[in-house]
Amino acid sequence: MKTRHISVLLQSTLDLMSVQPDAWYVDATFGGGGHAGAILESGGKVLGLDRDEAALARAQLNPELQPYLESKRLRLFQLAFADMYEQVAQLDEPIMGVLMDLGLSSDQLDTPERGLSFLHDGPLDMRMDQSTGRTAADIVNSYSANQLQTVLRTYADEPKARQISQAIVNRRPLETTKELADLVASLYGTDKIRGRHVATQTFQALRMEVNQELQQLQLGLADAWQRLAPEGRLVVISFHSGEDRMVKQFMRYQIQEQGAIELTKKPIRASEEECETNPRARSAILRAIQKKI
Repeated sequence: MKTRHISVLLQSTLDLMSVQPDAWYVDATFGGGGHAGAILESGGKVLGLDRDEAALARAQLNPELQPYLESKRLRLFQLAFADMYEQVAQLDEPIMGVLMDLGLSSDQLDTPERGLSFLHDGPLDMRMDQSTGRTAADIVNSYSANQLQTVLRTYADEPKARQISQAIVNRRPLETTKELADLVASLYGTDKIRGRHVATQTFQALRMEVNQELQQLQLGLADAWQRLAPEGRLVVISFHSGEDRMVKQFMRYQIQEQGAIELTKKPIRASEEECETNPRARSAILRAIQKKI
Protein backbone atom coordinates (compact mmCIF):
# COMPACT_ATOMS: atom_id res chain seq x y z
CA MET A 1 0.00 0.00 0.00
CA LYS A 2 1.31 3.43 -0.91
CA THR A 3 1.63 6.00 1.84
CA ARG A 4 0.51 9.60 1.47
CA HIS A 5 3.37 11.99 0.88
CA ILE A 6 3.91 14.38 3.79
CA SER A 7 6.05 17.43 3.10
CA VAL A 8 8.90 17.79 5.59
CA LEU A 9 9.18 20.94 7.73
CA LEU A 10 6.27 22.48 5.85
CA GLN A 11 5.42 25.34 8.22
CA SER A 12 9.05 26.27 8.84
CA THR A 13 9.65 26.32 5.09
CA LEU A 14 6.62 28.50 4.50
CA ASP A 15 7.64 30.91 7.26
CA LEU A 16 11.14 31.28 5.84
CA MET A 17 9.90 31.78 2.28
CA SER A 18 7.85 34.77 3.53
CA VAL A 19 5.54 34.53 0.52
CA GLN A 20 4.55 37.82 -1.10
CA PRO A 21 1.22 38.02 -2.99
CA ASP A 22 1.61 37.42 -6.75
CA ALA A 23 5.40 37.03 -6.50
CA TRP A 24 7.11 34.12 -8.25
CA TYR A 25 8.81 31.26 -6.41
CA VAL A 26 10.74 28.27 -7.74
CA ASP A 27 10.09 24.85 -6.23
CA ALA A 28 13.17 23.22 -7.71
CA THR A 29 12.21 19.73 -6.46
CA PHE A 30 8.45 19.67 -6.95
CA GLY A 31 7.88 16.05 -5.91
CA GLY A 32 4.47 15.59 -4.32
CA GLY A 33 3.75 19.31 -4.55
CA GLY A 34 3.17 19.85 -0.82
CA HIS A 35 5.52 22.80 -0.42
CA ALA A 36 4.42 24.33 -3.73
CA GLY A 37 0.77 23.95 -2.75
CA ALA A 38 1.38 25.85 0.49
CA ILE A 39 3.13 28.67 -1.40
CA LEU A 40 0.21 28.87 -3.85
CA GLU A 41 -2.34 28.92 -1.02
CA SER A 42 -0.38 31.81 0.50
CA GLY A 43 -0.83 33.86 -2.66
CA GLY A 44 2.44 33.17 -4.46
CA LYS A 45 3.03 31.83 -7.95
CA VAL A 46 5.21 28.76 -8.51
CA LEU A 47 7.54 27.51 -11.19
CA GLY A 48 7.75 23.79 -10.41
CA LEU A 49 10.72 21.75 -11.58
CA ASP A 50 11.39 18.03 -11.25
CA ARG A 51 13.53 15.45 -13.02
CA ASP A 52 10.81 12.86 -12.40
CA GLU A 53 8.25 12.78 -15.21
CA ALA A 54 5.90 10.67 -13.09
CA ALA A 55 5.80 13.32 -10.34
CA LEU A 56 4.77 15.99 -12.83
CA ALA A 57 2.16 13.69 -14.37
CA ARG A 58 0.60 13.17 -10.93
CA ALA A 59 0.57 16.93 -10.38
CA GLN A 60 -1.34 17.44 -13.62
CA LEU A 61 -4.08 15.15 -12.27
CA ASN A 62 -4.16 16.60 -8.74
CA PRO A 63 -7.55 18.35 -8.34
CA GLU A 64 -6.12 20.69 -5.68
CA LEU A 65 -3.59 22.01 -8.18
CA GLN A 66 -5.94 22.28 -11.18
CA PRO A 67 -7.08 25.87 -10.54
CA TYR A 68 -3.46 27.04 -10.28
CA LEU A 69 -2.44 25.20 -13.45
CA GLU A 70 -5.38 26.62 -15.37
CA SER A 71 -4.66 30.17 -14.20
CA LYS A 72 -0.92 29.74 -14.97
CA ARG A 73 -0.04 30.54 -11.36
CA LEU A 74 1.63 27.12 -11.38
CA ARG A 75 3.88 26.15 -14.29
CA LEU A 76 5.58 22.77 -14.40
CA PHE A 77 8.70 21.66 -16.25
CA GLN A 78 10.61 18.38 -16.33
CA LEU A 79 14.03 19.69 -15.46
CA ALA A 80 16.87 19.05 -13.02
CA PHE A 81 17.45 21.96 -10.66
CA ALA A 82 21.02 22.12 -11.94
CA ASP A 83 19.48 23.28 -15.25
CA MET A 84 17.06 25.85 -13.85
CA TYR A 85 18.98 28.93 -15.00
CA GLU A 86 17.66 29.19 -18.55
CA GLN A 87 14.10 28.13 -17.70
CA VAL A 88 13.83 30.73 -14.97
CA ALA A 89 15.30 33.34 -17.31
CA GLN A 90 12.52 32.62 -19.83
CA LEU A 91 9.94 33.45 -17.17
CA ASP A 92 11.26 37.02 -17.24
CA GLU A 93 9.87 37.77 -13.78
CA PRO A 94 11.64 38.50 -10.48
CA ILE A 95 12.12 35.36 -8.40
CA MET A 96 11.56 36.01 -4.70
CA GLY A 97 12.34 32.54 -3.44
CA VAL A 98 13.85 29.20 -4.41
CA LEU A 99 13.11 26.01 -2.47
CA MET A 100 15.25 22.90 -2.82
CA ASP A 101 13.92 19.88 -0.90
CA LEU A 102 16.52 17.18 -1.48
CA GLY A 103 14.49 14.29 -0.08
CA LEU A 104 12.61 11.56 -1.92
CA SER A 105 8.83 11.53 -2.17
CA SER A 106 6.68 8.73 -0.80
CA ASP A 107 5.49 7.98 -4.34
CA GLN A 108 9.06 7.37 -5.47
CA LEU A 109 9.92 5.19 -2.49
CA ASP A 110 6.68 3.20 -2.67
CA THR A 111 6.89 2.42 -6.38
CA PRO A 112 8.84 -0.87 -6.70
CA GLU A 113 9.70 -0.19 -10.35
CA ARG A 114 11.81 2.78 -9.29
CA GLY A 115 14.17 0.55 -7.31
CA LEU A 116 14.70 3.20 -4.63
CA SER A 117 13.65 1.19 -1.59
CA PHE A 118 14.81 -2.06 -0.02
CA LEU A 119 11.28 -2.51 1.37
CA HIS A 120 9.94 -3.48 -2.07
CA ASP A 121 11.45 -5.93 -4.53
CA GLY A 122 12.06 -4.28 -7.86
CA PRO A 123 14.73 -3.61 -10.47
CA LEU A 124 17.89 -1.83 -9.40
CA ASP A 125 17.07 1.39 -11.22
CA MET A 126 17.17 4.40 -8.83
CA ARG A 127 17.11 7.06 -11.58
CA MET A 128 15.14 10.22 -10.88
CA ASP A 129 14.70 10.65 -14.63
CA GLN A 130 13.99 7.16 -15.92
CA SER A 131 14.37 8.19 -19.54
CA THR A 132 18.14 8.57 -19.43
CA GLY A 133 21.38 7.67 -17.68
CA ARG A 134 22.90 4.72 -15.85
CA THR A 135 20.90 2.58 -13.47
CA ALA A 136 22.07 1.26 -10.12
CA ALA A 137 22.34 -2.16 -11.76
CA ASP A 138 24.78 -0.71 -14.31
CA ILE A 139 26.92 0.58 -11.46
CA VAL A 140 26.95 -2.46 -9.17
CA ASN A 141 27.65 -4.75 -12.11
CA SER A 142 30.44 -2.71 -13.73
CA TYR A 143 32.31 -0.74 -11.05
CA SER A 144 35.41 -2.24 -9.51
CA ALA A 145 35.45 -3.08 -5.81
CA ASN A 146 37.57 0.03 -5.17
CA GLN A 147 35.15 2.25 -7.08
CA LEU A 148 32.16 0.85 -5.19
CA GLN A 149 33.97 1.29 -1.90
CA THR A 150 34.61 4.95 -2.73
CA VAL A 151 30.93 5.48 -3.55
CA LEU A 152 29.76 3.88 -0.29
CA ARG A 153 32.20 5.86 1.83
CA THR A 154 31.78 9.20 0.04
CA TYR A 155 27.99 9.28 -0.09
CA ALA A 156 27.03 7.28 2.99
CA ASP A 157 29.96 6.82 5.37
CA GLU A 158 29.11 3.11 5.21
CA PRO A 159 31.21 1.34 7.90
CA LYS A 160 31.29 -1.94 5.96
CA ALA A 161 32.06 -0.30 2.60
CA ARG A 162 34.99 -2.60 1.82
CA GLN A 163 33.16 -5.81 2.69
CA ILE A 164 29.99 -4.82 0.85
CA SER A 165 31.92 -3.75 -2.26
CA GLN A 166 33.84 -7.00 -2.45
CA ALA A 167 30.69 -9.05 -1.81
CA ILE A 168 28.90 -7.25 -4.66
CA VAL A 169 31.76 -8.03 -7.06
CA ASN A 170 31.80 -11.69 -5.96
CA ARG A 171 28.02 -12.03 -6.25
CA ARG A 172 27.45 -10.29 -9.60
CA PRO A 173 25.23 -9.92 -11.52
CA LEU A 174 22.78 -8.23 -9.14
CA GLU A 175 19.51 -7.12 -10.72
CA THR A 176 16.95 -6.50 -7.97
CA THR A 177 16.63 -4.47 -4.79
CA LYS A 178 15.96 -7.62 -2.77
CA GLU A 179 19.18 -9.25 -3.98
CA LEU A 180 21.20 -6.22 -2.93
CA ALA A 181 19.41 -5.70 0.40
CA ASP A 182 19.78 -9.40 1.30
CA LEU A 183 23.47 -9.30 0.42
CA VAL A 184 24.10 -6.32 2.70
CA ALA A 185 22.02 -7.89 5.48
CA SER A 186 24.05 -11.10 5.28
CA LEU A 187 27.25 -9.15 5.92
CA TYR A 188 25.81 -7.46 8.99
CA GLY A 189 24.50 -10.72 10.41
CA THR A 190 23.19 -10.04 13.92
CA ASP A 191 24.74 -6.55 13.98
CA LYS A 192 22.12 -3.81 13.94
CA ILE A 193 22.10 -0.11 13.11
CA ARG A 194 19.83 1.72 15.50
CA GLY A 195 16.77 3.26 13.88
CA ARG A 196 17.29 2.08 10.33
CA HIS A 197 17.70 -0.93 8.06
CA VAL A 198 21.30 -2.06 7.52
CA ALA A 199 20.96 -1.51 3.74
CA THR A 200 19.87 2.12 4.09
CA GLN A 201 23.33 3.62 3.55
CA THR A 202 24.16 1.37 0.61
CA PHE A 203 20.94 2.30 -1.17
CA GLN A 204 21.49 5.99 -0.40
CA ALA A 205 25.04 5.96 -1.77
CA LEU A 206 24.08 4.19 -4.99
CA ARG A 207 21.12 6.53 -5.55
CA MET A 208 23.36 9.55 -5.11
CA GLU A 209 25.91 8.13 -7.54
CA VAL A 210 23.25 7.23 -10.12
CA ASN A 211 21.78 10.73 -10.06
CA GLN A 212 25.04 12.62 -9.44
CA GLU A 213 23.23 14.37 -6.61
CA LEU A 214 26.10 16.34 -5.06
CA GLN A 215 27.23 17.59 -8.45
CA GLN A 216 23.62 18.56 -9.25
CA LEU A 217 23.35 20.35 -5.91
CA GLN A 218 26.50 22.39 -6.45
CA LEU A 219 25.25 23.61 -9.83
CA GLY A 220 21.70 24.12 -8.59
CA LEU A 221 22.75 26.30 -5.66
CA ALA A 222 24.73 28.57 -7.96
CA ASP A 223 21.89 28.83 -10.49
CA ALA A 224 19.31 29.50 -7.78
CA TRP A 225 21.34 32.26 -6.18
CA GLN A 226 22.10 33.92 -9.49
CA ARG A 227 18.42 34.01 -10.46
CA LEU A 228 17.10 35.29 -7.14
CA ALA A 229 15.91 38.88 -7.12
CA PRO A 230 17.24 41.32 -4.47
CA GLU A 231 15.83 40.28 -1.07
CA GLY A 232 14.95 36.88 -2.54
CA ARG A 233 15.31 33.84 -0.32
CA LEU A 234 17.03 30.49 -0.80
CA VAL A 235 15.63 27.68 1.37
CA VAL A 236 17.22 24.22 1.30
CA ILE A 237 16.20 21.02 3.07
CA SER A 238 18.93 18.37 3.02
CA PHE A 239 18.95 14.81 4.35
CA HIS A 240 22.59 13.77 4.13
CA SER A 241 25.73 15.11 5.80
CA GLY A 242 27.47 15.66 2.46
CA GLU A 243 24.52 17.65 1.12
CA ASP A 244 24.23 19.73 4.27
CA ARG A 245 27.95 20.43 4.31
CA MET A 246 27.78 21.74 0.75
CA VAL A 247 24.73 23.88 1.52
CA LYS A 248 26.32 25.24 4.70
CA GLN A 249 29.55 26.16 2.90
CA PHE A 250 27.67 27.80 0.02
CA MET A 251 25.51 29.87 2.35
CA ARG A 252 28.46 30.83 4.56
CA TYR A 253 30.29 32.16 1.51
CA GLN A 254 27.27 34.23 0.43
CA ILE A 255 26.95 35.65 3.95
CA GLN A 256 30.63 36.46 4.44
CA GLU A 257 31.55 37.56 0.92
CA GLN A 258 28.31 38.72 -0.70
CA GLY A 259 26.44 40.28 2.19
CA ALA A 260 23.62 37.73 2.32
CA ILE A 261 21.43 37.66 5.43
CA GLU A 262 21.46 34.46 7.49
CA LEU A 263 17.87 33.45 8.25
CA THR A 264 18.68 30.31 10.23
CA LYS A 265 21.34 30.96 12.87
CA LYS A 266 21.09 27.26 13.64
CA PRO A 267 19.73 24.66 11.21
CA ILE A 268 16.07 23.84 11.76
CA ARG A 269 15.17 20.21 12.41
CA ALA A 270 11.85 18.46 12.68
CA SER A 271 10.17 18.28 16.08
CA GLU A 272 9.69 14.98 17.88
CA GLU A 273 6.01 15.21 17.04
CA GLU A 274 6.67 15.60 13.31
CA CYS A 275 9.18 12.73 13.35
CA GLU A 276 6.56 10.48 14.96
CA THR A 277 4.02 11.22 12.23
CA ASN A 278 6.60 11.38 9.43
CA PRO A 279 9.71 9.25 10.18
CA ARG A 280 11.39 10.51 6.99
CA ALA A 281 11.72 13.91 8.67
CA ARG A 282 14.26 12.62 11.21
CA SER A 283 17.31 13.46 9.13
CA ALA A 284 15.96 16.68 7.57
CA ILE A 285 18.08 19.83 7.99
CA LEU A 286 16.69 23.22 6.91
CA ARG A 287 18.88 26.24 6.16
CA ALA A 288 17.97 29.57 4.56
CA ILE A 289 19.55 32.87 3.50
CA GLN A 290 18.28 36.08 1.92
CA LYS A 291 19.91 38.07 -0.84
CA LYS A 292 20.86 41.62 0.03
CA ILE A 293 18.95 44.57 -1.45
